[in-house]
Amino acid sequence: MPYTCIVADDIRVEREAIASQLKKLPALTVIAVCASAVEVMEVLRHQKADLVFSDINMPDINGMELLKSLKHPPAFIFVTSHTDYAAESYELDAVDYIVKPVTLPRLTKAVNKAIEYLTIRQQAATQPVDEQPVSKGDNFFYIREDGLYTRLLYDQVSHIESMGDFCKIYTTAGQTHIVLVSLKNIESQLPADAFIRIHKQFIINLQHIRNIGADSVEMTNGQTAPYTASFKQPLLDRTVNMKLITRFI
Repeated sequence: MPYTCIVADDIRVEREAIASQLKKLPALTVIAVCASAVEVMEVLRHQKADLVFSDINMPDINGMELLKSLKHPPAFIFVTSHTDYAAESYELDAVDYIVKPVTLPRLTKAVNKAIEYLTIRQQAATQPVDEQPVSKGDNFFYIREDGLYTRLLYDQVSHIESMGDFCKIYTTAGQTHIVLVSLKNIESQLPADAFIRIHKQFIINLQHIRNIGADSVEMTNGQTAPYTASFKQPLLDRTVNMKLITRFI
């Protein structure tokens, strides 16, 4: 059964273009195309939607204010002409952030990410929650996935991404594991000398940093994780400032 979605943009040609491209994707059904956040609220009063594609700069109520105003919001993908809101959108747990002009390949990538998120969220509602903390001192831990217990070494973990009430663990081998545990709870059980939070949604393994850029960290598996300004100095203190070879001693 297709997931239902709403498109919101105050510019008519923009919202119609996005809706037209979404209609090419069989996994989604567009149930409403709205010119404002107020129209989205009115639609959601009468029917449920799984996903909202929303512009950010809209009159009266912008896209981020719309997300904040909803008590039980659908998954959100922001579509905007500006890159300035990316960090804030992740703080709001938006599934993705697309910069206009929107292409079908980029839209498809965002939709696939949203479907993965929605599928896991549905599974989380029916699966038991693991409450036993990880014992300290070992070089490994177990996770529950697909009815099995999978053993992972801490050294195998590249970084961890929050998806709301659950997380994606990325390994150095390029594999991904889903755990129905929040990032906050995972962080409290990880070895503090090996891992560091660099974003509301990301924790990285210090041993697997390839390079640190202006706003993101590239890991040794080739994947990247963004960091926000509030985490920049602690990150540099734990990495560059301790190991930087300088011209003068």
